[in-house]
Amino acid sequence: MLGNLRRSVTPPLLLASLAVSWQLPLSMAITSTLLLLAVVGAPVLLSLAVSFIPFRAWSKLRHHYHLWFDELKLGSAQMLLLILFLPDQAWRMLDAIARTLVRVLVTHRHLLEWTSAAQSMKSPPLTVLGFYQRMAPGTALGLAVAISALWTASHTWPIALPMALLWLAAPAVAAWLSSSTSAVVQATISAQEAVELRAIARRTWRYFETFVTTTDNRLPPDNFQEDPQPALAQRTSPTNMGLYLLSTLAARDFGWIGTHETLERLEATLGVMLGLPATAATSITGTLPTTCARLTPAMCQRWIAAIWQGT
Repeated sequence: MLGNLRRSVTPPLLLASLAVSWQLPLSMAITSTLLLLAVVGAPVLLSLAVSFIPFRAWSKLRHHYHLWFDELKLGSAQMLLLILFLPDQAWRMLDAIARTLVRVLVTHRHLLEWTSAAQSMKSPPLTVLGFYQRMAPGTALGLAVAISALWTASHTWPIALPMALLWLAAPAVAAWLSSSTSAVVQATISAQEAVELRAIARRTWRYFETFVTTTDNRLPPDNFQEDPQPALAQRTSPTNMGLYLLSTLAARDFGWIGTHETLERLEATLGVMLGLPATAATSITGTLPTTCARLTPAMCQRWIAAIWQGT
């Protein structure tokens, strides 16, 4: 829950921090802007720093750094897109926070809302003009921040003006990313890569094969911890259940289990899922696999997680 709250408030706070930093003298504004942009790219930068030195002695340096530079290019693109879409993300988070507070504390209506297929069909088309319509509030927010900085602290124009142009171009970039022209044609994987991917898939299935048992009512545990001591997380979630069901079908396609065992596994798990209380089947991340048959709605409330409530 705390992680979800942090992700919700981070874009608005970053945008507000940029607005404040652009009121400082130019040198301080540049320094604070760079620090804030480093915060945006911190996950990417830390990942690149950690992976720069190979930890496996048998790794080929040429292959390792070839992969590292691929990660660098991908990470740089991700950082640019995060900065580009910052005002839009800030607006969406502020809108979601305001809607949630009003509905929970004031109106007590529309507490569970989603976008239907019919509503999606009425949305603006995936064209440049359509994206400018979809992202108009966020674009306006970003331009307002930049224009206010230019109005009250014109000396920061070397920072505010490029950022304003970037944010103004964000819908066009989003439209290009959503088009087929931006799609990267994936090369056919080599035989060695196919073997590696198959080994990863086999290890993944091995987890479910080992831990999804009658003891846990045929529900997949959330995770298995190896360090500092082996421990199995005695909880599950709708995501874990769905992944297990898909993995069962994939295991059958790979030939690791037969059709009869596949049907037995699917029927057993789906039967248990149908027997869960309504709240547990739809909105919790903490069903206890070993006692799911005895869970009551009151017990389930302890495991309600905000991520399944639309926040």
